[in-house]
Amino acid sequence: YDRLLQALLRDYQIPFFSDSKRLFIHHPLAELLRSCLEAIKTWQYEPLMRCFKTDFFAVTRDDIDLLENYVLEFGIKGRKYWTSADDWQYIDQAFSSEALSIEDREYLARINDIRRRLITPLQTLSDKLKTAENVRDITQVLYQFMVDLGVPEKLALWQSRSEAAGELDIAKEQQQIWQDVIDLMDQIVETCGTEELSLKDYTEILNDGLESLQISLIPPGIDYVTIASFDQNSLENKDAIYILGANEGTMPRHIKNEGLLNDSDRLYLCQAGFNLSGGTYDDNFFENFLLYKAFTLSRKYLWVSYALSDAEGAALNRSM
Repeated sequence: YDRLLQALLRDYQIPFFSDSKRLFIHHPLAELLRSCLEAIKTWQYEPLMRCFKTDFFAVTRDDIDLLENYVLEFGIKGRKYWTSADDWQYIDQAFSSEALSIEDREYLARINDIRRRLITPLQTLSDKLKTAENVRDITQVLYQFMVDLGVPEKLALWQSRSEAAGELDIAKEQQQIWQDVIDLMDQIVETCGTEELSLKDYTEILNDGLESLQISLIPPGIDYVTIASFDQNSLENKDAIYILGANEGTMPRHIKNEGLLNDSDRLYLCQAGFNLSGGTYDDNFFENFLLYKAFTLSRKYLWVSYALSDAEGAALNRSM
C-alpha cells in the first residue's frame, strides 16, 4: 500500500511521511561514485553519460543532451578521443571540401567546450588514481574528486530547494547522504587502508558498501500522516491509527518455513545447551505481538480495513 498511499496523499495535498528505509543506491551521488570509476576504466558512452547525468557537473542537462547526440552520431568512444587536446572537428557535410559555415564553427566550439568541462574532472581523477598506492590513497583521491565537483554544495542546494517546496523528508535525505558516504569511506580505510588493491577490486568493495546503505529518517513535523509497518517505532503516541489489508493469510502472516531445523530440533538443541535463534513458533508469536501492539497504540481512534479482492479480481477473506 505504500506507493498507492503516497500517490493519494499527494493528490489531496495531505502532508505525509513514509517510515520505510530508502536505498541509497538510487541516489545521484551513488551513481556518480559507481559510474565515474567505470567511466575512467573504459571511456565508453554508457558509463560516461550515466556519470554526466548525475547533475554534479558544471553543465546543464541541455548541454549534455547536445553532446550525447553528437557522440552517438559520430560513434565517439575511447580515452584517446575523449581526452584529446585537439578539438573535435566531426561535422555532417554533403561535401567534405566545403568550408565550415559560421553556424558549424559555433556548434563545434560549443561541443568542445562542453566536452572539456565534463572530461577535465574525470581526467584529473584518472591521473591521480594512477599514482595511488593503496586503499587509503584511492579513497582520498575519490573524496577530493567529489569536493572538486562541489558535491557538498550541490546537496545543500538540493536540500534548500526541497525545504522551499515543502518536501521536508527529501530535504532531510539530502542532509544525511553526504555524512553516510563519508562514514562508508572511513570504514573502508579503517578495514583495508594499507592494502594494495586494484581499481576493480576497490570498485567492488565500494559498490557493496553503497548497496548496503539505507537512509532512515525521522518525521519532519508533528502534523503529518505517517506511513509505517507494524514494527516501526513511529507508531508510538498517535491519536489515530488506520490499519490496512487485514486479510486472511496476510494479517497475521503464517510463517511456515522452518529451514534446516524444525521447532522440535531447535528445542532439543537448546535444552542441550546450544544457543539458537527462534524458530517458526517464535516468529509467529512475535507477529501476533506486533499486531496486538498496533491495535492498542491508538489514543483516540482505530480504524481497520480489508480488501474485498486482489489485483486479479479474486475474492479475499477478512482476517478472523
